[in-house]
Amino acid sequence: RGMPGNALSRDALVGAIKEVVTNVGAIACTNVTPAVGSDGETDPQLKVRAKAVIRALPRCTPPAIVAAVLTSEVDGRRVTAARAVRDPTTPYLASVYIDDGAGTAGAETENHVAEEVLVAVAVGGERTLTTIAKPWQSEPVVEKNNVLLVKGLDYETVPAYGQIRLTVPLIAGDEVTAENYVAYTGLVREAQRVVDGDPADRTAYPGYAPLGIVVTVRPATVTKPTIGGSLIVAAGYDHDTVVAEAETAVIAYVNSLDIGEPRYASRVVERAMSVRGALNFFPDSHDDVYVLETQVNRADATTVNFV
Repeated sequence: RGMPGNALSRDALVGAIKEVVTNVGAIACTNVTPAVGSDGETDPQLKVRAKAVIRALPRCTPPAIVAAVLTSEVDGRRVTAARAVRDPTTPYLASVYIDDGAGTAGAETENHVAEEVLVAVAVGGERTLTTIAKPWQSEPVVEKNNVLLVKGLDYETVPAYGQIRLTVPLIAGDEVTAENYVAYTGLVREAQRVVDGDPADRTAYPGYAPLGIVVTVRPATVTKPTIGGSLIVAAGYDHDTVVAEAETAVIAYVNSLDIGEPRYASRVVERAMSVRGALNFFPDSHDDVYVLETQVNRADATTVNFV
């Protein structure tokens, strides 16, 4: 607790923090270095989300699916950006690309290396089989009666559902196994559950995907071009402190961008100049950075460096 140190209310200058509140009580303290935080959700972001929720009321539409996915949260991390994209070549397939504001939405996975028995002894007629974990990041190796099956010839897959759809139905006594696949956990798994719904909990997860359409949640592809520049600091301000705050302001701007949204050079200059003590700023590049509708601009301390 304490008074904010500058116009960015999430930050605090030296000595501004007087108390740290934890789940076991409050601890008196004084910060000896500038503290940098981040807003859980800014007012503009709240307004955008509120409008999205209203558009989501009809369900099953792309805006409805995006709004629903934006409610996904796991262990304090949440989806901050989402974009629905329909497959132009296959009308019954669509994707929702997501990000958590840090470019790490798809970082949480689990490896399933060991053999997983999908059908131990077939009754006969089975065609659709499901792995224990879903959705997949990478697909499994599939065998029937210890013979390797070939995708596209012997079966097709639906990664969002963790499904293997056999071309020819099983006959009585067949055994099918899967192994060596990677499944998403964390935000991707939670967002997929929101989209598909959960038959075991229809109240919390009613589902948003239209009938007959497979909607796959995927992490957006992250692009992190280097952002450099020279910052002129006004007299009476500590150079390193102002530079650090300017870098933080630019990182916050880039990480607030939506999927498919360009990063404008003018905005980088604006954010660098927004901190107290910044007198002038000369960026290394004046180029805007445009991304595809499946990509997202992100930045961190390793990619933003001012002098």
